[in-house]
Amino acid sequence: MRRILSTVGVLLAAFGLMLGLSSSAQAASDGPTLCAGGSCVWFDHDGDKIFVRDSDEDGHSAIAQVCAPSGSCTYAANYLWNHGGYNTTLSYGYGTQIPEGTAVYYRPCYGEWNGGGGKEDVVWCNPGWTHGVA
Repeated sequence: MRRILSTVGVLLAAFGLMLGLSSSAQAASDGPTLCAGGSCVWFDHDGDKIFVRDSDEDGHSAIAQVCAPSGSCTYAANYLWNHGGYNTTLSYGYGTQIPEGTAVYYRPCYGEWNGGGGKEDVVWCNPGWTHGVA
């Protein structure tokens, strides 16, 4: 009987610890690099920066599509363009625009810059998203 009570006690303690950890606020964290279609995108929580690298010499511009938080995109809803050409990396800082602890979702895309000014054309976006935490 003592062994059963001990086992039940350990399971309840583990469950309580799991609940406590899952409800805690997320700490700021960098996001992984996601590359597709000649565009590489990553997030650096220090300064809340998105980086966009053109990794393919194909004539297309590299793009990062950004959404924070997921679903509503209240703090950020952008297509960030790198039309500098192959092997260039640009960064875009959000500063204090995105509150601490907010998940910043992003994915790589590519498109045609066409001189900007509303003439841009997003051709393709990776179907999957990844994220970091501001």
